[in-house]
Amino acid sequence: MLIPHPQQWLATQAYKPGVRPHLRRPSPIPSRSQPVEQLRYAVQTMTVCIAGICYDGGCKSPAFVVCSDQRIGSDDSGGDVCRKIDHAGGGWLAMFAGTTARARDSIAVYRKRLGDDGKIITQFNIEPELKACARIQKRRLIEELVQTRFGFSYKYVLEHGKNLLPDDVY
Repeated sequence: MLIPHPQQWLATQAYKPGVRPHLRRPSPIPSRSQPVEQLRYAVQTMTVCIAGICYDGGCKSPAFVVCSDQRIGSDDSGGDVCRKIDHAGGGWLAMFAGTTARARDSIAVYRKRLGDDGKIITQFNIEPELKACARIQKRRLIEELVQTRFGFSYKYVLEHGKNLLPDDVY
């Protein structure tokens, strides 16, 4: 569905000054006077982390609207105790899901890279910067895996792994 810019929509509508047009539109969803019975599904529950762009007629530029629950948990326990939004450096926000510790590690990489040296992030240079951050985090995860599994650094395994490790591993 295409949603026109609010100024374009306002130009095509007859409206009263001081009354916001979107408040006068009828709801496409009929109202119900009785509560709706909740449906239960036999699937695993999930949490919410979503963002969108808001174009409001009174604002000069678009704004981001973010929404998330606060639910974190493990196989054994859980609770509504975590904000899933964090500062990612350079005036950017990061929303996350999954393991909180892993997410915070990733966000720290973004925060360090995007916030360094007064670097100005624009729509033209954001993509390579985000890809660079992802490569750094991927390298850290590989290093952690190799250190845990073999007791060597990843660099050492790349240089000497063919001679040290069995063929099915290397």
